[in-house]
Amino acid sequence: MAQDDSGCSTPTDTVSEPDKAGEGGGEERRPKAQLGDSLTLEGQDSKLQVTTLKVLDPAPAGEFDTPTGGQRYVGIQVALRNVGEKTYIDAPSNGGTLILEDDSQAQSALLSDGACSLGFATDVKISPGSQQQGCLPFEVPGKVNVKTFQFTLDSGFGGQSGEWRLPVPPPAIIDEQGSAKRERPERMP
Repeated sequence: MAQDDSGCSTPTDTVSEPDKAGEGGGEERRPKAQLGDSLTLEGQDSKLQVTTLKVLDPAPAGEFDTPTGGQRYVGIQVALRNVGEKTYIDAPSNGGTLILEDDSQAQSALLSDGACSLGFATDVKISPGSQQQGCLPFEVPGKVNVKTFQFTLDSGFGGQSGEWRLPVPPPAIIDEQGSAKRERPERMP
């Protein structure tokens, strides 16, 4: 549910069917869109095709960026294509939500350096027919995996939300400095 100007809740539709042709089937509660799929979302005065491109886990950060103890930075790289008739002006991080494997929400983050620090998360202006891509950073507890990315236009107040199921990475190991490293399964001879 989103809130309107009066502070009352307004319904938000969830879109999880990819724009590309997919297989039919029974109704599922889990999102059907996956990493790489595009969803077309409508906002208050906007319409964007949103594509999740990549999960950066851990997301590279600047030397002065330090996650809260026991946490790591995770970035969701997205492409936004304006398929509407008006310029889209927003802070995409306000409409992005990262759901973790324990069904909790990750905290959004601001980074001073690295792939998720280039201003995309806090300020985009996309004219009709144009596209921009960038990274939305989050702070995630060290050993918890990401599960779902949700995105809603208009700083989270748009009429539709998109959901993408994210791939499960190998477990993270957090070192003394709070940096996450991913364990890779050893190969059997």
